Amino acid sequence: MTAALLALLAAALPASAQEPGDDSSWFQKPNVGYGPFRQTSLSPFSSLRMNLSPYFPASFSEHTFELHVQSEWGKDLAANNYWEIDYEVVASDVSFSWGLSDHVRVELEIVSGERTGGGLDALIIGFHDTFGLALGPRTRFPRNDYVFNVHSPDVGPPVHVDREDPQPFVESAMLSFQHVVTYGNDLLPAVSYAVTLRAKLGGGGDLEEATPVDLAASLSVSKDLSSGFRLYAGAIGAWYGRDNFFGIRLRTWQWSGLAALEWNCLPGFSLVAQYLITGGAVDGLRDFALPSNEVAGGFKWEIEPGLLFEAGIIENILNFVNSPDLGFHAGLTIRW
Repeated sequence: MTAALLALLAAALPASAQEPGDDSSWFQKPNVGYGPFRQTSLSPFSSLRMNLSPYFPASFSEHTFELHVQSEWGKDLAANNYWEIDYEVVASDVSFSWGLSDHVRVELEIVSGERTGGGLDALIIGFHDTFGLALGPRTRFPRNDYVFNVHSPDVGPPVHVDREDPQPFVESAMLSFQHVVTYGNDLLPAVSYAVTLRAKLGGGGDLEEATPVDLAASLSVSKDLSSGFRLYAGAIGAWYGRDNFFGIRLRTWQWSGLAALEWNCLPGFSLVAQYLITGGAVDGLRDFALPSNEVAGGFKWEIEPGLLFEAGIIENILNFVNSPDLGFHAGLTIRW
């Protein structure tokens, strides 16, 4: 579905690519553009902790400020003899960045996640019915239900999270230091690294965390190809300590990798396609111990200089149990 929508958008655009005007701050440096979506895994267990998304090189001048808000909304669905999962995840992110120099920025993020009954079932089932696709476990639960049951002997006693659970939120603050080592040239890519500290906010939430502060580091590159195309690749790893979710022990270390292609097909407008892989968060829990695989496609539109809107669709691939059935991404960035 994502590929079809991108193909329709591309068909409606001119064949020749054009660069944005000189007034766009996102294109002041070589080998960078609007960049990938700041996508984080919506899988049932990975979404409990820090947003694992690499920080990519960006054109961000000294004394520049940026406010970014985004939300991702996805459906998690999996059912067999070991677990019954049927609910939706809403992951939100508000960040403020400050350019200390043309190569260094600091960023403060407030991230939160919520599990809900939601309302994506009608859209998903309608799509499958329209194209004659099998519904699979989607008929096992009532529409827009909330179910979270794990009864696998591999992880201990059975876990049941009631939809009336009074602490459904995961909230944290993240402070990041990012350094663009080089913006590269015609031959070499732009290269960036970042270090992130994360602390849980408040006393609520279902996750019992082993340490008050978590640590993550990422490395990423971006390269201008030709005709408005840019390629991005990055990875991030994080240390959390031994967190506990209703008796299910999560992995101490976790990682994520992201590859993306951006096509700046019109001035101030880019199509983006990307692939996110995130290491499984739980030891021994079969499919959930394996990486989640999520693809996304959409666009970024600079409505006016310094105002960027983005939207995309997220779908599962490969490991369908540990990845969202369907998701949506939307965000807004303001620079001054």
